[in-house]
Amino acid sequence: MQLLIEIIQQIIFGTVMGCIYALVATCMVLIYKGTGILNFAQGEMVVFSTFISYTLRVAFQLPYWVVFPLSFVISWFFGMLLEVLSFRRVIGKPHLNSLMACVAVGMILRNATGQIWTFDDLRMPPPFSDQVFTLPLGLVISPLFLGIISISFAIMIVFYLFLNRTRVGLSIRATAQNPTAAMLMGVPVSYVYSMCWAISASIGSIAGILISPLLVLNVGMFIIILKAIVAAVLGGIESLPGAVLGGILLGILENLIGTFLPSWIRQIFVWVILLGVIIAIPQGLWGRKKQKRV
Repeated sequence: MQLLIEIIQQIIFGTVMGCIYALVATCMVLIYKGTGILNFAQGEMVVFSTFISYTLRVAFQLPYWVVFPLSFVISWFFGMLLEVLSFRRVIGKPHLNSLMACVAVGMILRNATGQIWTFDDLRMPPPFSDQVFTLPLGLVISPLFLGIISISFAIMIVFYLFLNRTRVGLSIRATAQNPTAAMLMGVPVSYVYSMCWAISASIGSIAGILISPLLVLNVGMFIIILKAIVAAVLGGIESLPGAVLGGILLGILENLIGTFLPSWIRQIFVWVILLGVIIAIPQGLWGRKKQKRV
């Protein structure tokens, strides 16, 4: 019985982290579907936006009901600026070009974050109470955990409705399927590219606010967030529902492995999953296998 309770507890903890992975993985899948670029700089973008949120909350003492939307808007324009200055000219080019552009942007953002703010560890005030409550059977939960799960699912639902019920969302989907055909149909493709990066940066800023109270806020936090790429590949790099399911599954598995196996296994488990998926099921668990015509 005690083992079952421990498993359920770790599933709860894993779902919390999995929701963060799912949010960031959704950002990466959106950019990949819309522009063909696998954004390895997503982690640094999230960290940069989180430091902006930290400044708004700690330095300016703004309440979180102001910090959330303000960070969202600032990150929106930040994402558009990155796309225009750094990535627009590598869209459609060989993948090595976009890969090196992402690496360069990531390095620039990482060092800029440290120089503007600090390379030291900071404590991000939680947006919800982190007081732990004990439930029946000895399970523990906190308003912070519930807030992270609730906001994450709310964002993903709104994002789904945006893509399927709005003109801009339908333009993004059309561009993702066939950019040339979308352009011939009058879709402003360059604007769609900017929108993909803007939405990705904005959602990433919310993910950063949610995850930072669980960790320490520093420039090295990007490596934790970069695990979302494993979630995206696990679910299917071209599948938005797969990114969500892959993120939650990865968070749960990571916590279960870390609880019942030696800690060093947890450190490599995520990357073993990435390698295994690439080798065995490159389309991911929920992706579609591409058929080549001869």
